[in-house]
Amino acid sequence: MTLPSWIPAAGSGATQVPCGRWFNAVPVPRATGELLLALVPSRGVVADQTSDTMVWFIPVGVPATFPEGVQLLGHTDATYVPPADRGPERGGVWRWVVLPRGDCLTDAVPLLTSLAAVAGRVAERCVWCGGVAYPPAVITAAGPRGRRVTVTACQRHADDVSVLLRYTSGISDTGGGPA
Repeated sequence: MTLPSWIPAAGSGATQVPCGRWFNAVPVPRATGELLLALVPSRGVVADQTSDTMVWFIPVGVPATFPEGVQLLGHTDATYVPPADRGPERGGVWRWVVLPRGDCLTDAVPLLTSLAAVAGRVAERCVWCGGVAYPPAVITAAGPRGRRVTVTACQRHADDVSVLLRYTSGISDTGGGPA
């Protein structure tokens, strides 16, 4: 697979690459980025641990309206790009959360449309793992002294959280009342 020349060679370190020549970059907070990963088909996304962001690469010169608070890294900026072999499993300060393929550029229209849809929204977090709960599973159960407890979980941990809430509230799995 041939990748763009601006991606460092495998085995090397991340390189600071100027924006505006091969790509423009769109950094977003990690929580927003986790939502976007589920919404936008991407050809390469970098996680930047130094700023807790994810960076999308879009074509240069794309006329676009950006949601408030979202910045475009253009011809006066630069961003770090890791080598193609620095994927999610390898860790590191800069790593690919979506491995690069093709020209590594994401179509700006779906990216910005999705960004507008989630901009300013605080991503709900799973009480079990702390990850973004999208779509969220909202679980309500009886709490101490008869109070209702409502929590949010990701889809992966919804059953675990539900069982834990039932257990801690004294309700059996069979629904037969207090244990």
